[in-house]
Amino acid sequence: ITIGEAGGKIARAAQNAGLENTVAVASTSEAAELLAEKASAGDLVLVKGSRSARTERVLEEFATRQRTEGIAS
Repeated sequence: ITIGEAGGKIARAAQNAGLENTVAVASTSEAAELLAEKASAGDLVLVKGSRSARTERVLEEFATRQRTEGIAS
């Protein structure tokens, strides 16, 4: 999952290199939502980003979604 305009370029390059399950999104919220849909218990997820891109928001929103879904189920 890549974020933003630069992320779109990275996603296209990854797809061209054979990483078929690569998606570009516009925002950290979209990335967190997609991660919540795709990740399963026991998965190892590497999040690489920069503070200027606010990539930590993906983890914050993902964690919030997991807590909310855990309480709702």
